[in-house]
Amino acid sequence: MVVDKLVSYPAWCVLFCVRSSKRCTQQLVTRVSVKQDNLDMETVAISVKLPPFWPHSPRLWFAQAEAQFALRHVSASLTKYYHVIASLPDSVAPDVDDLLEPAGDAPYETLKRRLLERYGESDDDRFNALMNSARAGDTKPSQLLREMRRNCGKDLDPNTCFFKKLFLQRLPLNIQMILRANTYSNIEEMANKADELIALSNNGSGSICAVKKVNGDKAPTLEERIEDLEERF
Repeated sequence: MVVDKLVSYPAWCVLFCVRSSKRCTQQLVTRVSVKQDNLDMETVAISVKLPPFWPHSPRLWFAQAEAQFALRHVSASLTKYYHVIASLPDSVAPDVDDLLEPAGDAPYETLKRRLLERYGESDDDRFNALMNSARAGDTKPSQLLREMRRNCGKDLDPNTCFFKKLFLQRLPLNIQMILRANTYSNIEEMANKADELIALSNNGSGSICAVKKVNGDKAPTLEERIEDLEERF
């Protein structure tokens, strides 16, 4: 009769085998997780679809591109570089031939800077556009404000006295008087009020330029004219 022998192992040997097994399992799980993460990132990168590059408005185009990168968690500079290159239209090909190879450790940032230098407005261009902005007679005051803010970019705070005066100078004189006589929390509120005043002027029964006379034929003072205009609105 054969009796099976029960083989016993030292406790330290059993413990070593258990720990080794756990270590192998953890390494396998880590490798699978990393591989899955890489696949997910590749899928995300593929899902980014940028519009064709806009030579006439490069800053806005890059703002939209970076919004897509942020939403899809694309952070690698080289990946973003290739997305931008893939979005360049044929019309700009002769101007970007020297940018078709990644440069340095930050190829996307380098490419962005060079494209903005070539197609973006210079400081002088934006300053001239700001100083020569159309008057509100050609557009709504709020739209005029947006154009002026776009031209000054980040170089000038729109809530400074200089910018407000520059904006007011482009409004009709009668609108200027009403706005100067009141206080506004910010320039956007002032522009919206100007929109309302011009709309009333265009749709009302009388022009807000008309000011009643007081004391017979005596011309009203500036204060009286402002008070009369405020009563109308």
